[in-house]
Amino acid sequence: MKKKNYKEIAKQILEQIGKKENILNCMHCITRLRFTVRDKSLVNEEIVRNIPGVIGTQWSGEQFQVVVGQDVNTLYEVICEEINIPQEKMIDELLDKEIVKKRFSFKNVVDAMLSAINGCIVPILPVFMLGGYLKLIVAVVGPSMLGLLPETNNFIRIITMAGDACYAFLPVFVAYSSAKQFKTNVPIALVLSCLMMSPELMKIVTAGEAFTVYGIPMKLVDYTYSFLPVLLNVWVLSKVETFFKKRLPGIFKETFSPICTMLVMLPIALCILGPVGEIGGEMINGLISWLYGVVGPFATALVAALMPFLVVTGMHHALLAVAYAQFAMNGVDSMILAATWIMDYQVLPICFAQLIKSKKSEDKVRAVECIVAEGIAGIGEPTLFGILLKSKKNMLYTFLGGLAGGLFLGITNTKFYVMSPVGFWGVLGYAGGSTANFINACVACVIAFAIPFVLALIFGTEDKKVNVN
Repeated sequence: MKKKNYKEIAKQILEQIGKKENILNCMHCITRLRFTVRDKSLVNEEIVRNIPGVIGTQWSGEQFQVVVGQDVNTLYEVICEEINIPQEKMIDELLDKEIVKKRFSFKNVVDAMLSAINGCIVPILPVFMLGGYLKLIVAVVGPSMLGLLPETNNFIRIITMAGDACYAFLPVFVAYSSAKQFKTNVPIALVLSCLMMSPELMKIVTAGEAFTVYGIPMKLVDYTYSFLPVLLNVWVLSKVETFFKKRLPGIFKETFSPICTMLVMLPIALCILGPVGEIGGEMINGLISWLYGVVGPFATALVAALMPFLVVTGMHHALLAVAYAQFAMNGVDSMILAATWIMDYQVLPICFAQLIKSKKSEDKVRAVECIVAEGIAGIGEPTLFGILLKSKKNMLYTFLGGLAGGLFLGITNTKFYVMSPVGFWGVLGYAGGSTANFINACVACVIAFAIPFVLALIFGTEDKKVNVN
């Protein structure tokens, strides 16, 4: 394969977006170059999309994004050198949001809330993954699947306790990530979350004992496994702390700000925000249960069918924010995450079909690159922009594969248990429960893969480019 000339690719991209003079800022994420430009009319998007080495393009607000896949780091360095600007740290795509001041509206409020939830959940996803894998070990070697060890075995018991700790102490992890997200005092946030789980408070809740905070009646709530109550408390904590830091004299700021903040937060956290957050969590569960009750298995099928296209537009962030919150409370999901984790099995067959049917060496190379990126590393942009969206047929095949696979998940009520890596490893997300649950997930993944693969082999693919922006 011909070695890529990154300097030439960079020059061509810069030439077609208005050169250095039109660039306000340039950043990059794991797969995309992200340009903020002065004049959008100077960007020749169609030409950029056809530059060798470029997989695809899209606009996100005022930001022009050029998808280049695994070469993004090298290309970004060359571009920064060409236009003589300092390199910036890679953006986390899961947390990436355009930071602009917007007028107040219901949509902007909802967007801000969902963005905050994402920002608080993403840093603690490793905790979910760890807890899920520990429970997976118990499920596989314990009575649920292989039955190699009984529940009373000490190994099973200690692994179970370790897995339970990841979820039982979830408020502590949420407090930490929320404090980072809202830029407030981490130790104070941790103390507040530990208070909500303190043994003495749990005794009061368990006994059903009437209790007041400064004379204000406290609703008796068990905050173990809670997510939204902690997030709300830490957000308000950040405002209260800022209030005192701005008003206390300099010599008293560090000493008295924490105690003043905590004294104010006690009734707010235990009498107002904690119960409100708990009710909000119950409403989320109720809404999803209602939707599943009305639409049934087709809810899971529709999410699975649309997920690749939601990822392309960035709309998946809002949906996953709700799903993560529900998973944090329940430790299991039977709709959104269950549907999401088969996405790679919908998309990868298109890559394999292109590898088999294409006569062009560059298309075969592109297919191999996408299989490695999507299947091994779980990076979907090269496949989504470089292969899927360039063919109407491929989009239809992928939609049908997700629809069928998701429908099977819904009909069999297959549950998602583990925040496993995506790609080929995605099927592990459904392990952790019964053997039948995992087998059903395997069947769903096979269905989601087989339908696009067979259709692509029989009817072929189109090379016609599709403008999705």
